[in-house]
Order: sequence, then C-alpha cells, then structure tokens
Amino acid sequence: PRAQLYHEPNFLPFRFPGPTVITAHDLSWLRYPQAHPADRVAVMNRRFPRALEVAAHVITDADYTREEIIAQFGISPDRISSVPLGARENFHPRLESECQVVLSQRSLSYRGYVLCVGTLEPRKNLELVIHAYAAMPEAYRTRRPLVLVGMKGWLTSGLESLMQPLVAAGQIRPQGYISDEELAALYAAAQVLVYPSLYEGFGLPPLEAMASGTPVIVSDRSTLPEVVGEAGVQIDAADESGLCAALRRFNEDAAWWNARAVASLAQAQRFSWARCARETLGVYRKVLDEA
Repeated sequence: PRAQLYHEPNFLPFRFPGPTVITAHDLSWLRYPQAHPADRVAVMNRRFPRALEVAAHVITDADYTREEIIAQFGISPDRISSVPLGARENFHPRLESECQVVLSQRSLSYRGYVLCVGTLEPRKNLELVIHAYAAMPEAYRTRRPLVLVGMKGWLTSGLESLMQPLVAAGQIRPQGYISDEELAALYAAAQVLVYPSLYEGFGLPPLEAMASGTPVIVSDRSTLPEVVGEAGVQIDAADESGLCAALRRFNEDAAWWNARAVASLAQAQRFSWARCARETLGVYRKVLDEA
C-alpha cells in the first residue's frame, strides 16, 4: 500500500504527494553560522523556509526551538509541536565494578573525574571549561582529570593549543570517539558532567548523564534549562568563576552531590523514547485527520 504520510526527521523533505511532517532540531545555522560550513548555511537559508511551507506539521525537540521558529518564520503555532527526546536504556546508574574495565583502560577512578561530551567545536563552549578547569588548584586537577569525549569538529586549533599544557600534564584527557558501551560507563562513573553549550536543539548528553545518576552543570542558554530542570546546576555561559564554584561544591559537599544525583535521576525519568514515539504518533494522527 502507498504511504499515507511522510516524516522527514532532518529538516529538509523530499517531494511527496501526501502530507509531510518535518523535524527541525534547531536554528543553529542562523544563530551560529560561524559554527557551520558555509555551504551548509547557504543550503539551509535557501531551502528551510520552503520546507516550512510544504510541511503539514513541524516537530521540534524542545519548547524553546518551537517558540524560536514561530518568532523567526511566522509559522502558525497550531502547525508546530515540541516532542522531547529520551535517553537510551543503556544509560543507567552503574556500580563501580560495572565500570572498572573501561576506567582501568583509561587510568580513571570511579567518581574521580570531570566529564565533557560533545563534538569539539566553538558552539559547545569548551573554552570556558578549559579556562575554568585551568583556574582550579593544581591538587584538584591532579586528582580530578578532565575527560573530553567527542570527535574533532572545526575551528579547534585554538582550543587544542589552550589545552596542550594540561594535556601534557595528564590533567586533560581527550578520548576522541568512543563506543556506546564505553560512553555509558564513563557517564555513570563521572563525578559531574559539564556542558556549557552556547546553543542546543535539545542537549542529549546532559539527559544521558542524569539518566546514569551523574549530576550536571550546564549553561542557562537555549533548551538546556528545559532538559535539566531544577536538578542541574545552571550557570551563565561566560561565567568562569561560577563554573569553578560549582566544580568545587561538587567536589567538597557530598550531601549536596547526593541530592543532585537523586534529583537528576528523577528529572531524566520525565523523558523517554516511548514518550517521544507516543507524541510523534499523535502528530501523525492529527495530520491525517486534517488531510
């Protein structure tokens, strides 16, 4: 039988004779064009307004992005819905023994390191993390290495030279790309995840860390407050001293760390792929009813 509806999960749909739903994850090429290759920015500027016109309905990952698209493009609010993402089931709390193989391969200890997850690119605001971490006492950096997980993006040469002395000292540990199973162990064994991104369409790493029982420090920008709620520590994206203060508190106040970890698990349980699927199906039904 012929398909009744086409859902394009990545912004720009192909031609289809029936109703089309698109997912628009963010407006990063408009907000941070310098963080994208120029040809991608040109294609999105040319084709995305038309994609909005042909779509019977638009899905975003967060309320922030929904409101942003309404304001930027004048789309009718009843044609756009936010459907939050979820954390996969392999991201869950783990005992020290369950993480030991991955930790020992990297000379790390359980709850003994600060974690950053994301592509090394300007939008992720890793410069703030490096500066704040470098400002922490030598004794802290020796005991609490900063573990960076993620592929190299673009415009990273300045970041690499900034990190180099601390990499050479073994205090910053770039891991590059790692497997899902290794990532799950590193989330679950970290003392805290730091994710001060300047702009996100959702922000899966903080959700995955919280689902793993690990507290998070995020910037108070874009969609991140929606994801972490009251459970996460929110800082200004330019506040180096605020990030240092949060790192110190997580390191020194065990009761507060425990409270944040418990709250993080509860917050993460509000999101799931089952909920995402259910609400996406609701959009399909609405579109087909109106077709």
